[in-house]
Amino acid sequence: MTRYGSWLAQAALGALLCMPAYAENTDLGDGYQAYYQAMTTHALDADDARELNIIRSRNTALITISVRRNDNNGAYCTPEADINGTVTPEGGEAKPLLFETVRMKGNVYQLSTFTFRENMPMHVQIMVRPTAERQPTAIEFTQRFNVN
Repeated sequence: MTRYGSWLAQAALGALLCMPAYAENTDLGDGYQAYYQAMTTHALDADDARELNIIRSRNTALITISVRRNDNNGAYCTPEADINGTVTPEGGEAKPLLFETVRMKGNVYQLSTFTFRENMPMHVQIMVRPTAERQPTAIEFTQRFNVN
């Protein structure tokens, strides 16, 4: 089991990732899609955070990524993609994102946390390789985190 906890917490994480209003997606080609989101860990339910072994903090963000591939029948699989990246505060130095894998009901999720200063733009660059045979695809976004 990873440091991200039990099946119950993984189920909560899976529900969070499946909410399209919160997730962005990127086409990786050949039917692969990467779904990702970033949020403050303070927004996590306290029980879910405890089960996932994530410290809830107003100055810590959580990035979640799931790679999926649709087959011709509308079903999908979630390969264990190779994911790495960096986060860079505006005017600062890049810091590596250390992703950990969570498996749940045949799905694979990658999670990473990082600290931030309130309302400072944080530039995130993630390289996603769905399979060893494919070239990595870059996902980049800049986000400000508010701690209301």
